[in-house]
Amino acid sequence: MKKQMAYSILFAVIAASFGVYIFVEMPHERYVSSIYVFLFKLMPFIFASISISLLDRNFIRSLNLHFVAVIFCFLIFFAVYVPKMFFDVMVGEGKNVYYLTLIIVPFIILSLSLAYRIGGGSSGNTLRLSFALLLIMLSGIEDLAFFIVNTHEIGAFNPVPEVWHWVSHIEVRLGHPPSKYEVYAFIIGHFALAAFVLFYPFRSVSRLKPIFGVQEA
Repeated sequence: MKKQMAYSILFAVIAASFGVYIFVEMPHERYVSSIYVFLFKLMPFIFASISISLLDRNFIRSLNLHFVAVIFCFLIFFAVYVPKMFFDVMVGEGKNVYYLTLIIVPFIILSLSLAYRIGGGSSGNTLRLSFALLLIMLSGIEDLAFFIVNTHEIGAFNPVPEVWHWVSHIEVRLGHPPSKYEVYAFIIGHFALAAFVLFYPFRSVSRLKPIFGVQEA
């Protein structure tokens, strides 16, 4: 397991390096300017997902860090994101809430994957879970849900717009602002891909396990 844990730490360092660079050097904006920026900003999540999937849960448990890790993740959400979000709404007129949410949602996915891994999930299934949830996050379901779960009158957003100009994470992949029907297809496609990631055997990928020292199923 030492080899597996060493790779886990290595990928964690790579993920942190990408994350720090993006946070410090790149503008804090809600819109994705290009497909290259979009892909680059996924790097911290991808490497962190691999790191978590390779985590040696027995080593973590032997140091009694399993509860600490989960509580730490909760505190990042509850004692960092929540107060910053409240402060921004009350003082900053909510200008940074969207950007803060763009950061916290991938973190929540990684927290769920970490809890799953520590709780007994295999390396392969942990990675499946992370990437499936990423696909759901990128599907646009929350933008559609905005119109479904909010029943009050909200001006221009009621009814559902024919063209969605604000979903830049979809626009950079399609090459144009999507129509509502393209968004519907986009969401369905991403959920289908998430199901594929969760249930397809990926036998060729499983052959990589010995390289990283993975021994469990």
